Amino acid sequence: MSDQRVQQLTVYCQRRQAKVAADDDQRNAYEFVARHLAVVHPRADELHAALVLWSEDRRQLAQQIRQRGVGLALADTLEVAARVYEECAARLASFVRKSRPAASSSAQAEGIESAWAEVPAPPHTLRVELWLRVENNSKFVRGKKRSREEIEDRVLRRYAMEKPWPDRSTYYLTIGYDTEEELERIIYDEILREAWLIADDRACFIETDIRALDGSERSW
Repeated sequence: MSDQRVQQLTVYCQRRQAKVAADDDQRNAYEFVARHLAVVHPRADELHAALVLWSEDRRQLAQQIRQRGVGLALADTLEVAARVYEECAARLASFVRKSRPAASSSAQAEGIESAWAEVPAPPHTLRVELWLRVENNSKFVRGKKRSREEIEDRVLRRYAMEKPWPDRSTYYLTIGYDTEEELERIIYDEILREAWLIADDRACFIETDIRALDGSERSW
């Protein structure tokens, strides 16, 4: 059985998606959290740490973009996502504080389980293989090791990252999505673009190849 507090946050995110349906940035951020919960099923403590990290990361990336003076629309989107993740972390913390076995009734438990049952898992999930090369821009730069670590921690771990060979550049990710359009957005905007920004901030560059493992031979 899933952590009840995580179930409560999933229901909350689903309701918030409906309430902010006219705001694409907010809706996408809540949807991302709900998808992550449906695919990964994290514990409450792991989820809270991830939400705080995601919020900090988005704000840092937004600040870097604003300092460059280009891509300001993306910076706005990142800041919206940061606020949503921060709000979800606070909401989860409130669930944790209120979680007391003596205060739980069978009716409350049944209500949460019923709401959880109504939350749809992503209609589609795709397992992909990612090949990621990270290199310094020049021999005077030594940021590639740290860049790779940050890309793993800040981007890839959101997608149930698997790295079978620690000394190689191959990763396996699981992506939950509704439509092919959303899948493209996740791959190009939430994975590749964010990885590029992290590497670029440390004067590095990346080369990538993503291949679907569903037999379709799709690649990005």
